[in-house]
Amino acid sequence: MNSDGKITATDSRDKIWNGIASSDGSLVVYVDKDYIGIHLKESESLSNSVLKGDYIGIIMASNGFGVGSISYDGSGNLKYTYDIGFSATDIGTYSVNSDGKMTATDSRGKIWNGIVSSDGSIVIYVDRDYIGIQLKRKS
Repeated sequence: MNSDGKITATDSRDKIWNGIASSDGSLVVYVDKDYIGIHLKESESLSNSVLKGDYIGIIMASNGFGVGSISYDGSGNLKYTYDIGFSATDIGTYSVNSDGKMTATDSRGKIWNGIVSSDGSIVIYVDRDYIGIQLKRKS
């Protein structure tokens, strides 16, 4: 990693990836003309309680985007409202594994899989139709 946070990596097929990394190395984002990759440092000893409070989120989908708010209660329940781009409001449940991998399900049965940063300040989730990024609001 360069002192300005820029990174260049080469994979086993000699493909070159360019990107950025946070100063502590806990978040790495890389791109090329066909892909975007977002990585969080693997966590240990996490649980549902790491997600508690209000988050701001963005969803990027093939049919548009949404910006909104998400609330996690620390016990496995969530509520979200997207009101910029497309509109959606729903409730659901979530589960965070000790390594930071998470699964959430809304009331219609839609499942999202994702990862949570070790301090719970960043949530990244994907499915085949979209990617979402959530950042915790200040308490």
